[in-house]
Amino acid sequence: MKKIVWILFSLLLLTLSHSTWAATVVKAEFVAGWPEYDGGEFQFSGNFVGEDLNNDGLLSFGEFSVFNWRSTYESFTIADLFDTGDIMISTQEWLNNGISWIGASDLAYITWDDRGQSINTILKGEYRFTSFEVSAVPLPPAALLFAPALLGFMGLRRKVKLAV
Repeated sequence: MKKIVWILFSLLLLTLSHSTWAATVVKAEFVAGWPEYDGGEFQFSGNFVGEDLNNDGLLSFGEFSVFNWRSTYESFTIADLFDTGDIMISTQEWLNNGISWIGASDLAYITWDDRGQSINTILKGEYRFTSFEVSAVPLPPAALLFAPALLGFMGLRRKVKLAV
């Protein structure tokens, strides 16, 4: 009877570990800047890693774990960012964040240097992803499956002690 209960319990946990419970992790590389405005001289290339922690389908500023970008003149990390707007994961669209150093109210994609500079659309700023990888990592369900395994090992150890 105990074996049947354990089998049913394990099947229940496997069912709960469906990918809808998984965190969505995004890894991407991008190019951004003002290629039309200045003849393509001021461009950034970069990469980021982020996790959609609240499962809203958007990768927001607080959800990035890595964010690096560099130009011919400078390089920046996540510590230099003020905001990044949101990235819609399903369409790979970068939504502006409403903060722009030139005073516009809704035009910036990336803002850094304590709001001192931004990549925005008023100067015909552009961006494109050169790679965009989305994966689901079922961490909480994995932990749920690990708990019965530990209990099983504890039960085996108890049986060995009783046999001796």
